[in-house]
Formats: sequence, C-alpha cells, structure tokens
Amino acid sequence: MNDIELQHARTVPLATLRRFLTLNGWHQINDIKRGMDVYKLGFGSGPDVEIVLPQQTTGSDTLRRIAEALRTLSQIGEQDIAGVTALIRAVAIDVLRSTVPDALVRNEAIHLEVAEGFIRNVKQLLSAAATTELSPEPFFGRIKKEAKEFADECRFGHTFRGSFGFTIETPILPNRSPTLEVVEQTPPFERRVMQRIARGLKSVQTAVTEQDAAPIASNFRTGLSANMCEELADLAESIKGERLGFEFAFSPEWRVSPDIVVGDRYVVATEHVELIKDAAKRLRLQEFERDRTITGRIVRLKSDKDPSDLLNPVGAREITILWESSDFGEINIRVALPPAEYLQAVEAHKTGRLISVGGLIERIGKTWRLSQPRDFAILP
Repeated sequence: MNDIELQHARTVPLATLRRFLTLNGWHQINDIKRGMDVYKLGFGSGPDVEIVLPQQTTGSDTLRRIAEALRTLSQIGEQDIAGVTALIRAVAIDVLRSTVPDALVRNEAIHLEVAEGFIRNVKQLLSAAATTELSPEPFFGRIKKEAKEFADECRFGHTFRGSFGFTIETPILPNRSPTLEVVEQTPPFERRVMQRIARGLKSVQTAVTEQDAAPIASNFRTGLSANMCEELADLAESIKGERLGFEFAFSPEWRVSPDIVVGDRYVVATEHVELIKDAAKRLRLQEFERDRTITGRIVRLKSDKDPSDLLNPVGAREITILWESSDFGEINIRVALPPAEYLQAVEAHKTGRLISVGGLIERIGKTWRLSQPRDFAILP
C-alpha cells in the first residue's frame, strides 16, 4: 500500500464505497467474520473477486481496507486510483461545475474578490432554487429555513484546471428502491433542486435564441422563479463582461429527468442579463391579491423626528413587520404610520405584542411595503 492509495482512501467515505459496490453488482455477504462484510463479484471464468470491508468506520484498519478496495477496483476496471476514487464519490453527490472565463484567470488562479463573489452568489442561487422547489410559485418573499439548510449542506469542491472553474457538490440520499425503468421514482429533494437549476439554465438558452424572456417566465413551475432570475443575473454581472459556463453531473443512483440532457453545457453572459431581469419582472407582475390584512411582530422601528411629537407631521415614521404569509412565506414588510399609531407600535414592540394592519401590499425591488395603511391594532 503506497501513499497515493492512502491519500485517496481518506477522501472515500465507507458508506459511499458500499453504495458504489451495490450499484455496480457486487453481492454483499454480511458478517462473514466478526465485524466484517465481504462483497463478491463474478469476474469472467475465474473465481469471484472479493472486497472485505469493516462494518464500523472507526476501526483501526478501516483506512487500509478502503485503500485495498480502491486498488482492487483499479485493477479490474483498468483505471488509475484517482479515476476510481472519482467514480465512487460521484455516487453520493450531484455536481454543478462552473467554468470561469479565461480572461479572469492569471497563472491558473483568480482574484479572491471574484472567488468570494461567485461563492456568495451561487449559495444565494441554491437557496432561491430550494425555496422555489418547496413552493413553486412565480416569486417568494423570504428564503425558507429548509432551503437555507440545504444550501448550507452543499459543499465547495476542488477547483478544476484546464479551464479554471468551481465545483459545487450536493449530497444525495441513497436510493433504496428499485431502479427498473418501469418503476417510477420520486427523486430526493436535493436532486430536484439541481434539476430545477438545470432546466432554468436551459430556458435561458432558449430565451437567448428567441430573444424573448417568455421561455423563462412561462416555466417557473419547473425552472426559474423571479428570485432565481435575480440571483442568476447578479451572478452573471459579477463576472464583469465575460461568459460563465455551467455543467451538471448527477449521481448514477437516481435516474435523471428525461427533459434534461446529461452533459449539456449552459452559458450565461452579461449580454443575457437584461433578458433574465425581464423574465423576473414578468414573474413578479403575475396577479396576486394586493389588499391584505397582515399580522405579525414588529422587528424594526424607524423615525426621523421625535416619535412622541404627535403634532409634528414632518418626518418618516416607519415600522417593519415580520409577516408569515401563506402565499409568500415569511417576509419583512415596511409600513409608514401616522404619529399616534407609530407610538402604539413602539409600545407593541417593547412588549412583544402582535399587531395587525390592513392596506395594499407591493414589492419594490427586493423590498415589500404596505401602502394606504388602515385599521392598525395591537392584538390581545
């Protein structure tokens, strides 16, 4: 066993190695020896090939056993250790690869500012995609908790050379159900999010070809929402006049949706931004009931003047309410109030009381507001 085998063995989780063996036809024999399992595979006319793995990940010889398994798989597959390791790790993840334009690369490196902006924007895109998958509406008001948790679980993989790029890895749950083509499967949430992004990028390519935002705006139920469009536009603008390439690699444990062509490459450039923003505007203009009564707790108070001076009509008196809407999720909505009601709001904020107020909701940019407020009340 050499250092290269051990180095690669450290990157292969035991559970992922087991998933790889099962997926590729290895037959498991449980507990052949105390604390050990044997995986067998028929190989030509000769005897079965065996791989022995510990049942626990904390054993003293776990790393050695994984390294031996990598060597065996390398020999029978006639691949180097690095290639085998990549195949094994691919079972447990979906991957989004993004190619950075050559103009931004200097000596196989890029500025930290570019890397920081890319990672931040991609994470926001993942969060927006996950929220849209949870509630496939034209737009939403606030990132859902589950979506943030999904984005936090995604991993930043190795950069790749040749064309410099980033790798984003999404962990995928094991597929414990039959994989026959005739059996319909519901893919895990993580796969559905990645497929949504892929469909969205495909709709951008169609929109660019047709020079019309309609292919994006009409496919929000399976592709981009307004929020996703806005995050994608921010990502495109961050590359400063260049073109950004995207490719997907999907775990072979789960079938890919038939409307997605594996291996397709999608390109987003700054000249596409206006189309993407136009799609976002169209999606946000879709009809919804504006006249609402909102209920929630006040999370922010703002006054330019003495809030207790009820006779002074000059100056802004604004509150921000955390509103949990069945249509838009949790959103912060701003309301401008007259002096007397603002003072009541101050008292409600001090005591943590819920308030309600009616009016017309609207979204301006990324900010929600309630105009023409009426019937302000502190709830018991």
